[in-house]
Amino acid sequence: MKALFWFVAVFAAAAAIAVFGRTQDSYALLVYPPWRVEISLLLFILGALFAFALGYGVIRMVHHTLALPEHVRSYRERRRKERGQAALAAAVQAYLEGRFTRAEKEARLAWEGCGNAGLAALVGARAAHELREFARRDQWFERAAAAGDALQAARLVSQAEAALDERDFPRAREALLALHGAGPRHISTLRMLLRAERGAQNWDEVLRLATLLAKRGAIAPAAGRLRFGGLDYAHWDPLEFGRHVGYLPQDVGLFAGTVRENIARFGEASTEEIIDAAKRAGIHEMILDLPRQYDTKLSSGGVGLSGGQRQRLALARALLGRPPLLVLDEPNANLDGPGEEALKLALLQAKSEGATVIVITHRTTILDIVDVMMVLRNGLLDMLGPPDDIYRALQHQAAARQAQ
Repeated sequence: MKALFWFVAVFAAAAAIAVFGRTQDSYALLVYPPWRVEISLLLFILGALFAFALGYGVIRMVHHTLALPEHVRSYRERRRKERGQAALAAAVQAYLEGRFTRAEKEARLAWEGCGNAGLAALVGARAAHELREFARRDQWFERAAAAGDALQAARLVSQAEAALDERDFPRAREALLALHGAGPRHISTLRMLLRAERGAQNWDEVLRLATLLAKRGAIAPAAGRLRFGGLDYAHWDPLEFGRHVGYLPQDVGLFAGTVRENIARFGEASTEEIIDAAKRAGIHEMILDLPRQYDTKLSSGGVGLSGGQRQRLALARALLGRPPLLVLDEPNANLDGPGEEALKLALLQAKSEGATVIVITHRTTILDIVDVMMVLRNGLLDMLGPPDDIYRALQHQAAARQAQ
């Protein structure tokens, strides 16, 4: 159809030129002394068009000739990148298939040929590590670092995994801490950091990370079950579970808002429940002395209140609704004598109502109200039993150390 269109167009143009030539007697006069040339106007127009087309063709030919080296370079660069991308895909496939020698070979080709040299270097590093070629692995990691910061997180994770595989826990910890300083903390890297801290025997960090991961549902107990109300903890909805637990953290967190809102956990609670919690914490009278009592505004952190007042206010928040489980972390750290007595009374009252009370503390003055004592050492269970038995065992240990 296209050829037929051009045939018809050429035929029509020829017919139009023929008709135009018969109806026109005009001519073009070209003077170049001492010569004069007369040609028909039609022939002059056709000659001018031919000269224009010839000149345009020559100019285009010269332009393409001059640009040919650049075209060749672009073609070669494009082909090099295509081969590099193909080599990178082959390296990843070989690595996943467990053909690590082939994977490293293809990674080298990809590193030399494609624009994603950093990713190729990481594949090469992982393949070299699987081959136990640690010197080559470290060279690959250096190449990945030199490729820029775009793959910094991937490089640090790869270095941490390699270090953990070698049981080089300090080096793994260093890489993971650098990773967490450069971006958000993911559950997978937190698990890796937990393993590194455990290998390095940093038990405080092990406990902190294990608690953090447990809160996110990322780890489960290796043995045993934790049940609350007859239901496995893993099946509780976190929001619903929170309503049944009173928690007092070691670092008391009060938020910008009123006293009422802080005790109510910024949720829905009646005035009677709020006042009941304040009375049980022994802080009701103190609140009544504030300028607007329960509607007094607090700044973030409870600035303006003493450490003991903040702690007792947080205790009232934990006691709100008389929860069946109380977990108190260093609840008497900032309390004076009257404050500690008020704390003991509150805990005894909660126990008498059937609540389970768990107290974590270094100050032994509150331990005279507990039924069972647990001693942790280096993050592991050391002793468990009645307080009198634990006290006697601790005294024996102290006497043995002094005898040495």
